[in-house]
Amino acid sequence: MLSALTYLPPRLRSLSISNAQFYAAGVASILFVLGTAVIAHVSDLVRDVTAARHKQQAVASLTEAHARLEGLIGEAVATGRGVRSHVIAYPETYLDQDRFTSIVTDLVHGNPLIKQVGIAPNNIVSAVYPFEASYKSIGMNYRLAGDQWSSVREAMIRRSEVVSGPHETGQGGHVVMARVPIFQPTQPNQPLVEQRYWGMVTVVLDEASLVSAAKLSDRNGEYRMAIVAQRTEANRPSFILGDETILLDQAVSLPMDIFDTLHWRLVAAPINGWRTEGGEVWLTLIVGSALTLVFSMMSFFLVQEILKTRTMALHDPMTGLANRRLLEDRMSQLVTMYDRHGTGFDIFYLDLNDFKPINDTYGHAVGDQLLIEVGERLKGQTREMDTVARVGGDEFIVLAPGGMSFEHRMAFVERLAARTNSPFKSGAVEFGVRVSIGSANFPGDAASVEDLLRVADARMYSHKAKGRRSTATAISQSLVQTG
Repeated sequence: MLSALTYLPPRLRSLSISNAQFYAAGVASILFVLGTAVIAHVSDLVRDVTAARHKQQAVASLTEAHARLEGLIGEAVATGRGVRSHVIAYPETYLDQDRFTSIVTDLVHGNPLIKQVGIAPNNIVSAVYPFEASYKSIGMNYRLAGDQWSSVREAMIRRSEVVSGPHETGQGGHVVMARVPIFQPTQPNQPLVEQRYWGMVTVVLDEASLVSAAKLSDRNGEYRMAIVAQRTEANRPSFILGDETILLDQAVSLPMDIFDTLHWRLVAAPINGWRTEGGEVWLTLIVGSALTLVFSMMSFFLVQEILKTRTMALHDPMTGLANRRLLEDRMSQLVTMYDRHGTGFDIFYLDLNDFKPINDTYGHAVGDQLLIEVGERLKGQTREMDTVARVGGDEFIVLAPGGMSFEHRMAFVERLAARTNSPFKSGAVEFGVRVSIGSANFPGDAASVEDLLRVADARMYSHKAKGRRSTATAISQSLVQTG
């Protein structure tokens, strides 16, 4: 439908959007000729929607599997926390093998996923459960165990639980390990960061049992499934479930990050391909073929409403600039591009000083004209690839892809300030404009869109607080201080 509109002359296309009823007859005549192409395009869209619904169903299945896996691993970590609570509650009591076995037996409750539980005061294993199957681990010094020390050390540094895996065992199987560090306070209400490190509790889960308990297999219903972990030493995927044939372009995936340390990915693809045919497709073709003229006219009105809705959803209605939703979407795309190409970006947060008194003194009409003019001034100082967005009443953000050097960024900020601060005229009214600016760089200042916006906002308010200084001097000093 949208492609059909592009064949209209620009003047007619513009007028049809603003006054569709007036040009309904002419548009219907043109779309009658293009009816066959329109029907084909709409049927393709319906097929895409049908496939998207099927993919959503697959993602829902992955979400359920994610919840089951997370719950099972959480139960194992809870066992380690139970042992930790006992050690902290009875700091003077020596935890020998018999007592450790008694405590863990009560905590495990016959959990078939837990293959082994061990406790290591000062990182030396002193007791294990079950003893008969794991007694050879007693005396192990984690500091000397190269394959285990990294996760133990990470848990000590993070002062919180660490889950890692899969790890190969000597018997050829694979396990997932949960590390629960123990820190003992030396005085009441002592912060965790000041507490003394006592040792480590390790809970070992059998990988195959974990996957089975989560009710997962390489074929679940109409989907082929896989669980993939990133093997850092080889820098390639490690398949916990399924095989490489699942990694097709049409597969859907769901990341699984547990305790911010276990990074897996759940993948699903349909055995017989994504569904693209359905009753909606046939209905579209039949009705469209029988009622070409009527359908063409309705298609035109639908496109008109879609364009209006899209413009309202992604752009500020007053200035025509991008709104916060479109800005954050483009920032998210640039973050994804950074992961692939390593190219960062900069944002510049601008706020008009004393905008409310302008509205109160000259009226909202003048205030609205000022906001429109500021938007045009910012667009005049930016490149075609840049994005200028209005994100609040008198707040604007300039998004500049590609990354800038410190000198380039400082010069760009001063240029924005100089242009924006030019006197504003509206009829017989003329007054000065002052703007506060804060900049931030991805990934230098923050690793996420939300944090980057907060950094730029904070720096903008820092600049606003220095309003008595000249704009160029204040901005330069702000950039030097924050780098």
